[in-house]
Amino acid sequence: MGRRLSAVLMWLAFISLSTVAAEKKQTITLVADEWCPYNCAPNSSEEGFVVDIARAVFEPKGYTVKYINVPWSRAVRKTMEGEYDGAIGATKKEMPGAIFHELPLAYSTSYFIVNRSDTWVFTGVGSLKKIHVAAIQDYDYGDSVTGYLAANKASDNVTIMKGGNITQKCLRMLTAGRLGSCLEDKNVAFYNAKQLGVLDKIKSAGKIDSDQALFVAFGPKNGQSKIYARIWSEGFSSLRRSGKLNVILERYGLKDGPTVR
Repeated sequence: MGRRLSAVLMWLAFISLSTVAAEKKQTITLVADEWCPYNCAPNSSEEGFVVDIARAVFEPKGYTVKYINVPWSRAVRKTMEGEYDGAIGATKKEMPGAIFHELPLAYSTSYFIVNRSDTWVFTGVGSLKKIHVAAIQDYDYGDSVTGYLAANKASDNVTIMKGGNITQKCLRMLTAGRLGSCLEDKNVAFYNAKQLGVLDKIKSAGKIDSDQALFVAFGPKNGQSKIYARIWSEGFSSLRRSGKLNVILERYGLKDGPTVR
């Protein structure tokens, strides 16, 4: 009787552990710093269009999407190390060796956002010497601008920002006269300016020439990453064909086309 009971208990324990492992496997954890409208505050009414797409792609396949905000540097490092499953809004240059889906989820163009009364205009890296610009730590702004920021990060003309709610912090500093320019994706800058009520106080003053293709980058140490990338590729294309992608984008004032803008 004792042996039989022991065998039953061992079997129940095995089933319990297997269930926990299966549940863990069915949860995909996606991370990034808050970057509305791409990805916003977790558990809010508008979590960001990339998070909405992720849920529409993975949940019908039986996955639970867990989305959390962490500083971008940590999102990149911990996804590459395997702690998180995917980093939202990465470029291939930022995360070499990661696993990427086929089509970019969007293209990001970084603009120099200034106060509406400012006459400064970006005309190349040389013009940055005439303005105090703020950028986000470990973001990819293209070779020339990224190089300038790295070389001048200790100067009075460059502020490298990190942490949470960076875009809103930068816009507050800009409109308070503590900065000359915020270097930011145009969609992100104007979305957040609208939320802060300062849309009429800012304008764009030129952009970086290169558009950055954005992806959800899946960690190379995760054995499921190629599966995740394939599910995303197939699901994203299906959402586009069905028109459901536009429905998601319209919630954030965006529209689909050859690229998401």
